[in-house]
Amino acid sequence: MNSDAWFRRVLVSTIGADVCTDYSNVVKITVVPTPSSGQIGTSQNAAEGETIDIINLSDASGTAAAIIGGYKWELNTNISTPSWSVISGATISSYTARNLSTTTQFRRYSFSTI
Repeated sequence: MNSDAWFRRVLVSTIGADVCTDYSNVVKITVVPTPSSGQIGTSQNAAEGETIDIINLSDASGTAAAIIGGYKWELNTNISTPSWSVISGATISSYTARNLSTTTQFRRYSFSTI
């Protein structure tokens, strides 16, 4: 579906020559543009324990940006068998990694609250 649409259900019952019709409530389905989560930066190297702005992001723009309701960051330190964990309190578009001691992957989810 690529445009807004209205829907309702119609029930028609026929008994002999009598026809009865009943209509449900009307609902509107609003189509919104697909949000873009932006672009994440390239791989970086850091000394153990170093604090770095690990994520360099290009955010969504225009209409898609207007529907971004929030962000969730996750990290993974098990590169061979990923096991992603939510980073508590990391709910804005950028993230600064602190005190890294091992190779770590990051990912960010953007979500809409429509």
